[in-house]
Amino acid sequence: MQLHQRKDITKTNKPADSIISAMKRVLILLVLLLATLIGRAQQPSSLLGAWSGKLHVGGMSLTLVLHLDAADGQVKATLDSPDQGAKGIAATCEYLSADSVAVHVASINATYRGHLHGQLLVGTFTQNGFS
Repeated sequence: MQLHQRKDITKTNKPADSIISAMKRVLILLVLLLATLIGRAQQPSSLLGAWSGKLHVGGMSLTLVLHLDAADGQVKATLDSPDQGAKGIAATCEYLSADSVAVHVASINATYRGHLHGQLLVGTFTQNGFS
């Protein structure tokens, strides 16, 4: 009977295994972190709904209503100006978080940036460079 030195193909290299094991742990951690962030991003904002207020310009005041609605993972924004008989003016929601919003209304060259203070949305309406 002849004996040969056995070459174990499952023989491991301890330093390389340690690095691979650490990389697997980091990868799993990153996947879990990403899943958490995606879950938070899909939670509806407390700012969704209709917000109305008065825009004071010179000696006049105009009622404006900002509508923020979510559908299919997208935020749809529209603006009404009831005093002028305008309803459903298309707007683009540039930013929306739990307490802040930024909306652009291209047709009237206007933006609104607001932050939630208690139950009020307080912000700045800018049109044609004037606030």
